[in-house]
Amino acid sequence: MPRQRAKVEVRRTFTAPLACSTVARVNAALVPVRSIASAKKRLASCLDRDRREALALAMLEDMLAALAASSRLDRIVVVSSDAALLDHARRCGAEALDEGPPRGLNAAVAMAAARLEAEGVARLLTVPGDVPLLDPDEIDALFDTDRRRYPVVLAPSASVTGTNGLLTSPPAVIDFCFEGESLDAYRRQCRRKGLEMLLLPLQSFAIDVDTPADLAALPGLSGHRTCALVEQWRGLIVRYLDGEAVARE
Repeated sequence: MPRQRAKVEVRRTFTAPLACSTVARVNAALVPVRSIASAKKRLASCLDRDRREALALAMLEDMLAALAASSRLDRIVVVSSDAALLDHARRCGAEALDEGPPRGLNAAVAMAAARLEAEGVARLLTVPGDVPLLDPDEIDALFDTDRRRYPVVLAPSASVTGTNGLLTSPPAVIDFCFEGESLDAYRRQCRRKGLEMLLLPLQSFAIDVDTPADLAALPGLSGHRTCALVEQWRGLIVRYLDGEAVARE
């Protein structure tokens, strides 16, 4: 059975950055998040700015709680250019990495991966900041894969075109190409570089939140702030989608 989480807020002490010569096989998770102010703009037709910001923070909290409940992780890092969001990540118990001026998702992940690899991280799980229902047992399942055989492990989105979890060993073994049809992009890159890749479908990684339809389809799981908020807004979301359906007729 999936591991139960008693609370959402993270309170855990993580391994401090150490020189690579003193650390062996450190596992880390990286969550890249854009600024709170520009959170989930594709939901702007359905949710106002305050609700979108609340949703972004709730998803981050749920993700950090699940990552902290994993038994395989030594470090959890949030990378962003938003100082307020990074302060929130610290309050949740994660490490905060300031990317400086916004450089885009893939460039921010590449910068963070290179830094973490230099600090001794051997395996890096990167999860975009809109995958709120992560299951600690499925996080562990990713790290239980053979890192020597599969330097690249991917957990696909429900559409099986996007990538909602990417485990790289070492962290910067490939170039990052999140967004769009990233799964095929990673496949092509692995073939080009001669890297073995493992596709590992995981239910909790498949669910991301990007559109009003994603919100409507989100299950009402207990213990998740994201689900609690969406339940509060359920009527608003349904009215919006009903209006969209009528407009298409």
